Amino acid sequence: MTVIVGRKKDGNICQLGTSAKGANEPKMITFPVPTKDSPLVPGKPSWANYVKGVIANFPERIPAFDAMIASSVPLGGGLSSSASLEVATYTFLEQLSGKEEKDLKAKALACQKAEHDFANMPCGIMDQFISVMGKKGSALLLDCRYGLFYF
Repeated sequence: MTVIVGRKKDGNICQLGTSAKGANEPKMITFPVPTKDSPLVPGKPSWANYVKGVIANFPERIPAFDAMIASSVPLGGGLSSSASLEVATYTFLEQLSGKEEKDLKAKALACQKAEHDFANMPCGIMDQFISVMGKKGSALLLDCRYGLFYF
């Protein structure tokens, strides 16, 4: 499970940290709230690119915020840690902006696009879909052969 806790704040600077173990990079970053004239770009630390990519693909304007990430999903362990972080970020932004995405497919695709564009990882959609749509005690059929998704 990955959770992000935070709050809106005045100004235009976002501050984001992680408690993740194993990251050999800075655990705290700051960046300006993106605008059309000054969009976010990938950079260092690499873990932050997943978050920045989701912010860049979020359909609403976001306010400045302070936030902290905590996760029980091991980094780089092949257990969908990136999808977990992306979906947690999108969900955090929904709460921050007050704009919940009703189209869960669009939410999953925005998270996948973040990974493609900002983390430079041409991943499939399975991890994002199960992170968005998975329900305890249920199975999810995802058939990507024809672009059809069953829920």
